[in-house]
Amino acid sequence: MLKKPFTLLSGLALAAMFAFTAVAQPPPPAKTAAAAQPAKAKGKAPAKTDAEIQQCITDKLAAAPTLKDQGLSATVTGGVATFTGVAKNGASKGGVSSIAKACGAKKTVNNITVAPKPKPTPKPKPTPKPTPTPKPAAPKKP
Repeated sequence: MLKKPFTLLSGLALAAMFAFTAVAQPPPPAKTAAAAQPAKAKGKAPAKTDAEIQQCITDKLAAAPTLKDQGLSATVTGGVATFTGVAKNGASKGGVSSIAKACGAKKTVNNITVAPKPKPTPKPKPTPKPTPTPKPAAPKKP
């Protein structure tokens, strides 16, 4: 019998709590002239030249512990970085695009190939045990 009024009062209390929290929030700060400008126009660095991008990529490839010994190379033309070489694994191949983007390349072309995994050497087959020769039957006594 008291279940219905209790549920109704609980619902009203919950609705009132939500209404009061919405009213109690401070108003959002007013936008200033600097904040009203688009984000792209704010603090955009001048575009890097192809030579600067290529030097940046070369430096980062040489500094990366997993990439420096793989002989990967990059050329940059028109802001497009092209990678060539042979990587040890797929992760090394995929990692170069983030390096290029960080250096300011507009696009990356990944011509790196992944070296095939060497086939494991097969285990030598165990030499079969020699089969014992049957013993001659003992002669029968007369």
